[in-house]
Amino acid sequence: VFCGEKVQEHYVAPVPDVTESESFKAFRVLNLQSLVKMKLTSFRDKDRTHLRDMIGVGLIDETWVARFPLELASRLQELLDNPDG
Repeated sequence: VFCGEKVQEHYVAPVPDVTESESFKAFRVLNLQSLVKMKLTSFRDKDRTHLRDMIGVGLIDETWVARFPLELASRLQELLDNPDG
């Protein structure tokens, strides 16, 4: 996976750039908003599960919907409206 490129042609958004990360000890980790965007873009079952977990522990909520383009925002709203799938 290369930053700035789409993993699959039909994906709404490309992979985040390396500048969308933060240093943590000896590692660089993707910031939360970029991770959520990646999960919403792929939207596979395991991605939806990860997003539900983030919703469940309070990392993301309804205020996040406005942070994303319409297609990704609607996917997040779908999970917020029906967290049990």
